[in-house]
Amino acid sequence: MRRAPPIPPMAFTAGMLTAGTIALTPIALLLEGMPEITSERATWALLYAGILPTGLAFLLRVVLIRSAGPIFMSLVAYIVPLWAILLGVILLNETLSFSTYIGAGIILSGVGLTQLRLRKKR
Repeated sequence: MRRAPPIPPMAFTAGMLTAGTIALTPIALLLEGMPEITSERATWALLYAGILPTGLAFLLRVVLIRSAGPIFMSLVAYIVPLWAILLGVILLNETLSFSTYIGAGIILSGVGLTQLRLRKKR
């Protein structure tokens, strides 16, 4: 992102998603073959899922990296599993194993260490 030209976030996002589509479509077709689309509704659902939520997520990512920096963005990625655990417990009544607590502790320790380093640099 630092070396990218100063283009609007929407254009940057469209370029990333287009490049990814061009690179992965031949591989997907080779490995999985042509998808079987059973109805027009399924086609629209696939297009919606591929364009709107994915496009908005990537756009948010570009804006976030440009405003808060790549280190913050990587920290956000580490926190996602913790939210998944929390939502699983709350919404799905999942039970937590001891290894889950250990993993969460490791994640939070890593995030804490990076924040300490950043504060010392400031």
